[in-house]
Amino acid sequence: MQLKRLKVVKLNVQENNPIIRPMRFEDIDDVLELIEEWSREIFIEEFKNHFSYNFVLWLHNEIIGFINFWVVPDGIELNNITIHKNFRGKGYGKLFLEFLIKVANFFRADKIFLEVREDNIIAQNLYKKFGFQEIYIRKKYYSNFKDAIVMEKSIKWSIKK
Repeated sequence: MQLKRLKVVKLNVQENNPIIRPMRFEDIDDVLELIEEWSREIFIEEFKNHFSYNFVLWLHNEIIGFINFWVVPDGIELNNITIHKNFRGKGYGKLFLEFLIKVANFFRADKIFLEVREDNIIAQNLYKKFGFQEIYIRKKYYSNFKDAIVMEKSIKWSIKK
């Protein structure tokens, strides 16, 4: 897979529409409020990695979501996706997954991989709706000794003329 960077384009959107934009260093504190498992140091490392991408979901002048993924030779690894608790169940996770599939198409990635906690049934169901399939279990993967379900989705590239 050819390594290339995403380019940011300015979107003509209305104020009430959510925007997915690249995360900036100054966004770390806001995103840390969404993700308890990550630290400032983890974000700094992710910013340094050339294969790591961090985006936020921006709505009404605030960050309501975050996604981190890696573009690696065998596909895309989704490391984290989260939506602020007050905005869950409103389709914003779906927006991130649609975005991620477009990213996979951009990079000509064949697959997207992810891990999801065994007790996160809502996320599992969302991933299944997008065609992700369980490929194996990582026993006691999380710090609370919960298992991780590893899922993958095969990508069919679309070619636009």
